[in-house]
Amino acid sequence: MHDPAATPERIIQLCEDAKAYHYATVFVNPLFTTLVKETLGDSGVHTGTIAGFPLGPSPLNQSD
Repeated sequence: MHDPAATPERIIQLCEDAKAYHYATVFVNPLFTTLVKETLGDSGVHTGTIAGFPLGPSPLNQSD
């Protein structure tokens, strides 16, 4: 989910869907990678992220 308006609740729901429907990977903006990894746990679904995506939702402490 690369929606700049994504909320933690929507990300958690995406992870629950991913587990239920056996997704291979959930891709999210870097801001949510920890939340996704924790929510997916040992489900076998992988966590993926992107770098330098044009929408820019990255952690504030990330250097340019």
